[in-house]
Amino acid sequence: MLINIENATEENVLDSKFTTAIENILRAFAERKHLIIAQKKFFNCIMEEKGGIYSMTSKNFASEALAGLIEYHAILNQVSFYISVDFTIHDTSFRWIDLGEKYKFICGPLYFNDSSQLQKTKIVCENPLDSDFFKIIAAFYARNEHLSRCSINFNVLNGGGGSTKDVFERTIQNDEIAFCIVDNDKKHPQAPYGGTSSHFLGEKIKRSGLVEILDVHEVESLVPLDTI
Repeated sequence: MLINIENATEENVLDSKFTTAIENILRAFAERKHLIIAQKKFFNCIMEEKGGIYSMTSKNFASEALAGLIEYHAILNQVSFYISVDFTIHDTSFRWIDLGEKYKFICGPLYFNDSSQLQKTKIVCENPLDSDFFKIIAAFYARNEHLSRCSINFNVLNGGGGSTKDVFERTIQNDEIAFCIVDNDKKHPQAPYGGTSSHFLGEKIKRSGLVEILDVHEVESLVPLDTI
């Protein structure tokens, strides 16, 4: 995921209350699980800190993130979803904002005090063929956009048709960020939504989850994956 750091002052960065969350975010970046965007002064404050608040390892992570800042900023204008870590929020609450063509998940840094919230992005699909298809598309996107510093990967939770809704609901019970991507299962363009997709009609946002119903029927069957 793309994590955009906002409203982080030097006082915030040096506040021990936020140290764990900041180091968790930096470590997730270093492990190629997520990308970080912030003002240069955010990274410089970490790198130049002299009081032992941040380890040398974290400072190196901050330096690496700073080096890729221009590339990551370009991605921000292309994605349909990103996370905004707002340092004016001092609890673990979160909310979604619909920006029209994209969605923003807003939370404070303390939301990431638990490093489990920063594991690879969770994507709920109907079956392994779907997730294999999405992995191919993600790899193509990274190559096409010349994202040399990016490694796009995610954890797949396959629902198996009718149980997809249940898998998604269980995932967001603990306020874990998750995406659910399903085909529309329409028999023809004017037909009603069918199968799995009919269970996800309504709001795209539910707790910490985001649902996307693709305007296709069995997209993974269009062309054999080996051909792609």
